[in-house]
Amino acid sequence: MVSIYDHNQHQAIAFGLDPNIGFAAARNQLIAQLKAQALAKNLGVFPADVQQSQEKVFLTKHKQEELKDIRWDFDRLVVLSSAIKAQLAVKYYSDRNSNKADDILRRIKNGTDFESIAKAESDDKITGQFGGDMGFFERGDILPELENKIISAPQGQVFDQIVVSRLGYHIIYPVETAEVDGVTKWHAKHILIEGSGFVEWLASQTANVRVWQIIR
Repeated sequence: MVSIYDHNQHQAIAFGLDPNIGFAAARNQLIAQLKAQALAKNLGVFPADVQQSQEKVFLTKHKQEELKDIRWDFDRLVVLSSAIKAQLAVKYYSDRNSNKADDILRRIKNGTDFESIAKAESDDKITGQFGGDMGFFERGDILPELENKIISAPQGQVFDQIVVSRLGYHIIYPVETAEVDGVTKWHAKHILIEGSGFVEWLASQTANVRVWQIIR
């Protein structure tokens, strides 16, 4: 159900992020977010508090300029919405295999050079040109779900499982950890194989979800 309050707050946030969005598009965006929220609850992938906290750190770091004037309902209307969509994407891709990602991991296990494959086949064209090297990062610099896997995986070797994020499938290589001015930083490499079909799946799954009319 969309209240007048939520509608007005979301309009203000939407225009803060994109001044050209238009009132109808902003309203449709809110409805889509509420439908995704209902779907996440039904599928049991509603983001936990820790996931929402990590999403907030990530968004704050990467959208500082756009979000500098937004103070009201940021957690509920921006962070939660982003975390829900991320969780739904992770579920969608986790339920489906990537033959290409599986093949790349198999080839690396059999001795093919990680950096060469990253340059030739990674869908992350920025890190791909450097052999998949992501450089050093700290908390909040990269996607939370990818960050968590890199931090928890053994260092100095290619992780032996495919890692799934909201973007698709990753082969990760945690390299090392360093302390810089008291802040822990992680150095890693990755190969990204972008997923496909999530947007269409989400639209089909939420097509029959009802969002009641705006009320006072």
